[in-house]
Amino acid sequence: MEKGYQVVDGVGYIPEGTEEVVNYAFEHSEELREIDIPDSVKNIGMAAFVKCKKLTRVTFPNSLKEEE
Repeated sequence: MEKGYQVVDGVGYIPEGTEEVVNYAFEHSEELREIDIPDSVKNIGMAAFVKCKKLTRVTFPNSLKEEE
């Protein structure tokens, strides 16, 4: 993981103020079970959570924009 992303006790953390979750940010995170994406995030990169087999809950902010 990069850019200050962390997983602690199964909970993913993205630093407040982050505007984009980069491609493959949490790729293959064996312990990631849940994550609340902060309101500052406007874009989530390709495959940010790919192969996170235990991930069961993601809370998305209203700030996300749909790509056209």
